Amino acid sequence: MKTSISITGQTGGNFTLKNAIETLDCEVAQHFNNFTLTFNSKKEAIKALSDGYQHLFADREDWNASTGSYRRGMSLSYDASAAKLEVNS
Repeated sequence: MKTSISITGQTGGNFTLKNAIETLDCEVAQHFNNFTLTFNSKKEAIKALSDGYQHLFADREDWNASTGSYRRGMSLSYDASAAKLEVNS
């Protein structure tokens, strides 16, 4: 089942989240400053969110300054941007 991650919010944070979450086997669509990343399965999308969180959290000082948050398998927010998981039917 196709699953997508929608990235919305401020321009700089959107590009940071996209670069952290994007994988080689996902489709990327840009809508003005927002992005939609489409994955072949929910498992791939959750792994991409988790990998993105780990990548951003590795720079702990920047992560703490950005007031970022992560809800496993649901969402990742960074600065004034948010990435949310959406299951397509």
